[in-house]
Amino acid sequence: LAGVIKGVEVDTAFFTGNQVPRISIQGACLPGDLPLPPWNAKPRKGTAASPEEVKAAEAVGSDTWHTILPMTPLNPGYFDCCKHFFPVDSAQRWTHIRVNYWPDGGVSRLKCYGEVSKDWSGWLASNPESGKELVDLVAAENGGLGLQASNSHYGRPQNLLNMGRGVNMGDGWETA
Repeated sequence: LAGVIKGVEVDTAFFTGNQVPRISIQGACLPGDLPLPPWNAKPRKGTAASPEEVKAAEAVGSDTWHTILPMTPLNPGYFDCCKHFFPVDSAQRWTHIRVNYWPDGGVSRLKCYGEVSKDWSGWLASNPESGKELVDLVAAENGGLGLQASNSHYGRPQNLLNMGRGVNMGDGWETA
């Protein structure tokens, strides 16, 4: 989802010596999907980027992406020090992020917190029949946000705004 990033959480849980020592994150606001080559599932240890991959990086202006989080050290994945939260002070809307590991290692989870910000002008231009189509304005993917709830005993009310159908009862919201 495109949006304004307010903070980033990097979790190194379980990586207790092989965690990424330093990390940085870059962002870009790109129109459409990235023109990347197909994913190659075969390991390519110790190889450089292919000419196809270099061309794809050049096509998205890879050298002009903005730094959201400068190179920052991370702690090992022990329970008391594995979660790292970094506030982001920017009002810029991002559609894509790139995570850079310095030099390499493991991260168990990455979360970007912020506000969804859909580009309605682009959507309207690409959907000329939009006047005839219903849009779910409360959906998280369109910027919907649950602000308050009287009860969150059996789940989070924000689950109601997620994309797609719920996978089971626990994927929704029920009051006590």
